[in-house]
Amino acid sequence: TCTYLSGPILGLVLRRRGALSFHASAVDIGGRAIGFVGPHGAGKSTLAAALGAAGCPVVTDDVLRVRADGSRWMAEPFASMLKLWPDGARLALGRTEDLPRIADGWDKRALALGGCIPAAADPLPLIALVLLAPHQAGASIAPLSAGLALVRLAGNSSAAPLLDADGRAAEFRDISQLVRHVTCVTATPPQDPAEFPSFVSRVRNWAETLVRQRAWIAS
Repeated sequence: TCTYLSGPILGLVLRRRGALSFHASAVDIGGRAIGFVGPHGAGKSTLAAALGAAGCPVVTDDVLRVRADGSRWMAEPFASMLKLWPDGARLALGRTEDLPRIADGWDKRALALGGCIPAAADPLPLIALVLLAPHQAGASIAPLSAGLALVRLAGNSSAAPLLDADGRAAEFRDISQLVRHVTCVTATPPQDPAEFPSFVSRVRNWAETLVRQRAWIAS
């Protein structure tokens, strides 16, 4: 019950209240939020867990609520655990046997935050959304145009099929504003599990460079 309340039901409630949220996880890198967006099984929680294990506080898992704050967009923290399939837990942590099942008859595991996996406590400026592509032989990170980012983000917003025409139009207006201020890229994870740690490092290095560039521009 708690899993559904903190996942799809939370996304539905947020949308009914007019809040914009995505099917995404997010972490804190350099005091800024980096979101990972994609459908079920894309690897959002796995990537967030790997970065969390490397010391990046986890902002949220499964549902990322964002709100406008002037020209900035803020990511709201909402995370007490990461929900990982066993393969994802092995990729991110090198283990799975000590993680409890979330529910009997369901093999997804609960990774509690706190301790070795830090959690963000306060809202953070969102500076990037990484849309995860299907795994391929060669990992990559590539920029997205604002138009393509708009379409892909709209396809990964929470409870989108339940919106009426007016709600969908309002969502497109919100996302079109967001992509003007938030860097959007597509990232392709590697098929070979042995290459996953280098992919995680590549994502972190890219995000840290973006944080420094934004700080330089702001100054």
